[in-house]
Amino acid sequence: MKKNLKTSCIGSIPQIKPINDQPILLTHYSHHYMFKESLFNLRHEIESDCKNNNHKVFMVTSCVPHEGKSTTASNIALSLAHKGHKVMLLDFDLRNPTLHKIFSIGDSLGLIDCLEKNQLNKSYIKIHSEYPNLSLLVSSHASQIPTELLSQAYVSKLIQRLKNEYDYIILDTPPIHLMDDTYLIARHAESMILVLRQDYLPVAQITESLDRISRMHAPLLGCVINRVESREINTSSKYEVPFSTVRSI
Repeated sequence: MKKNLKTSCIGSIPQIKPINDQPILLTHYSHHYMFKESLFNLRHEIESDCKNNNHKVFMVTSCVPHEGKSTTASNIALSLAHKGHKVMLLDFDLRNPTLHKIFSIGDSLGLIDCLEKNQLNKSYIKIHSEYPNLSLLVSSHASQIPTELLSQAYVSKLIQRLKNEYDYIILDTPPIHLMDDTYLIARHAESMILVLRQDYLPVAQITESLDRISRMHAPLLGCVINRVESREINTSSKYEVPFSTVRSI
């Protein structure tokens, strides 16, 4: 991975066949050993970054849609909450919010309303039923003015307030190749995680995304390879990325 893309892999998440269309979440598939261990190892990488660099705000993105960034962000939040950390998960993909679907949250006011009103109403925050130390600030509808909302000074104030109240803040953000929204959000993040779906994109496109990330404010913690064949994952040591993870041009 480092040789081909000049970055590190901090985790590999195995491919799992959904049961009854359930989202691939830690709470639904905790019986799957390799899946659970892959998330706990990824959690360790994030905890180490927090301890060594005092980073609390992690943004999760991908190169393009359908790589699994939102589900990965959700599982990062769940794994941190599982260990007892106080976690806030926010859906900053304002053009295409999906966390409300992943967590089965109905129509309600949320992050977009918070940004429009420049005010955080506690009623906007949802508490996870199984992990009460996990809070969610999502949206059930897309914004028509995402750039304007993300450009305002209130975003920084909101993140700072949440940093004072939570151990970890996880931001689900848009794919890098779609809009400039990710650049705006990166100004408020302290560390970035790039989700790459196995055998989905050519090396050239991933390299282009890494080049874009290098020009953003938030440093890249590393890549997470998603939907990896289970036989290719080694959970007993630091992850090695299979050569087939990225396609050649």
